[in-house]
Amino acid sequence: MDKKAIVALVALVLATLVIGCTSQEEQATSEESGQTNINELSAGEARDKVIEYVNNNLVMPGTNATAVSVEDKGSVYEVTTLYQGMEIPVYISKDGNYLFFNALNMSQELPRETPTMEIVTPTATHTPEKYSIEELQKFADCLNESGFKIYGAKWCPHCQDLVNMLGGYDVVSAIYVECPEYEELCTSEGVTAYPTIKINGEEYMGPRSFEAFSDATGCPVPAENS
Repeated sequence: MDKKAIVALVALVLATLVIGCTSQEEQATSEESGQTNINELSAGEARDKVIEYVNNNLVMPGTNATAVSVEDKGSVYEVTTLYQGMEIPVYISKDGNYLFFNALNMSQELPRETPTMEIVTPTATHTPEKYSIEELQKFADCLNESGFKIYGAKWCPHCQDLVNMLGGYDVVSAIYVECPEYEELCTSEGVTAYPTIKINGEEYMGPRSFEAFSDATGCPVPAENS
């Protein structure tokens, strides 16, 4: 990352710490007066706001960050962004007013000794080896009939995991849109993160598993190989 971008990120983190203290004072005052803030962002709104702010204020001109995923972490959303090949978690308060680049779970104790690091290769929840191509194709065909669409990019590792889970690009060809090739279509659909899943035009924010897709569409879960 360019030195100017690093300086900007450090400056933002320091500013966030100061703002955070002010936010606590405001919250205490609000609680004393019996006021509560109910204007919370949805996960999709939080994701879009983070990407808009990062691209407008933090990245180098001519470059862009994209959103990989968004998770509800209680009082904040964690938005995983992808910038120049690096995945960077960004946290945004649910009222949309504050942005953070680091979060510490205070319910967990920090280790007193440096642990031995072991690199573990993550595995998908479902592996194609457990299912025949015929079963996966039947599932994909049913998803297609249910209006299920995946908007992604082949360079996105989360997209690759999802496509591989469903049997590969050949199997999902009817329900997959490669956004770098069909930019206008993805833009018209409001796609700002990869992968984005929609069912009959409505964005799907649930778990990415066969069971969850089945619950959302009514398609039977593929039968495992005997």
